[in-house]
Amino acid sequence: MGTQKVAGVGREVCRAEAGRGRTESVDEKHRRYAKNVTGSDVAFHDEVVVQRGAVHAGGVSMRARWKGLLIAIAITAAVGLSPGAARADTIIFDNTGTHQGGTLTYSTAPGGTASVTNGVIDSVVNADTGVQFAVSGTCGTGGFGCINLTTGSNGSGGTTYGSGGTLSITGTAGPGGPALYTSIGFVSATLTTIGTLVTLQGTLGAGALDPLLAAALGVLPGTLNGTDQNSGRNLVIRLALGTALATGNFVQLTATPAPEPGSMLLLSTGLFGLARIVRRRRQLA
Repeated sequence: MGTQKVAGVGREVCRAEAGRGRTESVDEKHRRYAKNVTGSDVAFHDEVVVQRGAVHAGGVSMRARWKGLLIAIAITAAVGLSPGAARADTIIFDNTGTHQGGTLTYSTAPGGTASVTNGVIDSVVNADTGVQFAVSGTCGTGGFGCINLTTGSNGSGGTTYGSGGTLSITGTAGPGGPALYTSIGFVSATLTTIGTLVTLQGTLGAGALDPLLAAALGVLPGTLNGTDQNSGRNLVIRLALGTALATGNFVQLTATPAPEPGSMLLLSTGLFGLARIVRRRRQLA
């Protein structure tokens, strides 16, 4: 005898007994009478019951199934949009090695710093996607963008500089400008010389891209970290102070790609569905 048939017999007897004033609950009668007929406990998981507007099939409500689906959508979208899950794009500002301009000054005396004034920046590119813009401005011959920076102090002296300072890149690139990039300064920086060449290289702290330029490059405005490398300068050393005409400026930043519209739609759909479930449960409570 099938479970549904036994369950049906049990329910008919339960209704009859309930009409004679017995205090046993309907569910208890249901199970007891079904057991009397079959000689064993019966699982009633293949029945279909309508209760408080929820349709149960196979022991799992349709509402619960929808809830699980929407939760899965929301979690998937949230994980896909989280910074940890997103790739990191590399944004590079440089002068492509063809446009000279700028002055480097540095000191090895205790408390000294290094700085670059009006260095040339003529392009910016997202190295991962290939999106690129020319940078124009007031620096160099021909009117290109400008880079100005100052490192932190070298402490007790030397050519290793500590945290602090500033870095800014100005000009016009695509829809962005005039402040294309600003940084809170260096984490550290080191200056090295080989003959008449000097290299200033360091790690930048967090910074911010121009929002319009960031959108055009396909990244979020805030940068995670970055490096600054100014190489290939013809330098004349005068005691502990030197100046040079910059022949290479290079700033590499790490940025988070902007979420794709499809991912945002998936996330909003999941959150909207969850909001409806919560509201519905409160109404039923």
